[in-house]
Amino acid sequence: MAHFARSGGVRARFDETRTLSILTVPIETEGFLYFSPPDRLARVTTHPGASTVVVHGTRVVFEGETGRHELDLASSDIARGLVGNLMVMLRGDLAELRARYAITYEAEGERWQLDLVPRSRDLRALVELVRVTGVGERLMGMETRETNGDATVTRFSEVESGLDFDADGSENVFSLESAGKDR
Repeated sequence: MAHFARSGGVRARFDETRTLSILTVPIETEGFLYFSPPDRLARVTTHPGASTVVVHGTRVVFEGETGRHELDLASSDIARGLVGNLMVMLRGDLAELRARYAITYEAEGERWQLDLVPRSRDLRALVELVRVTGVGERLMGMETRETNGDATVTRFSEVESGLDFDADGSENVFSLESAGKDR
């Protein structure tokens, strides 16, 4: 967590497999994830279709094939928990992580695994476990297991940290007004 706390901005490629009980074939997506502490996150999906999710504090903007949608995370503990868990991890906020989750940490050599069980009854009704894995100081993956049997496995590669998005002109990645444009 100390490494995440001092890592600054993060950019990573992701590929994700979402297994849903109502589908016979998993949903495969890929794209890029951007994080700028303390509370800006952008997820830009490039395949199979283009979409963007931008989070600024409690505001979330989704833009994709179905249009543009906005959400205020302050109005929903569940949405705040689902969206916020990765940001809490990436900013290395151990106190907040402990407040939100019962934590189990295991390590073998350089490989580590962090299991997070939601403390919130409402979130726990939906999410059974969030498992975050890494090697040394590098984030490798995240798995979210839902109580209904659905699961999402996200693998990270080309992870870069120590980035200052404001200084290098990448602010548009986090723009709520232009979510989904020029990415």
